[in-house]
Amino acid sequence: MRRRAFTLIELLIVIIVIGVLAAMMIISSTEAVTTAKASNIVANLTHIRKAVIAWYLDNIDRITYVSGRAAELAI
Repeated sequence: MRRRAFTLIELLIVIIVIGVLAAMMIISSTEAVTTAKASNIVANLTHIRKAVIAWYLDNIDRITYVSGRAAELAI
């Protein structure tokens, strides 16, 4: 029995399919990286918010409030 080898067309089709699958993986991985970065930013902002609230609660008796013209200039 004679074995039939792959033709050039079949080989090119396989290479094209692999290329398309690789392109789809690259696109999905970049979306995953973008989502991960956004999630990391949200987590960092949550930690900063908690730190500011903790600092405020610890120092609430030492905070001085500015009123009048000086308050407008401070902004």
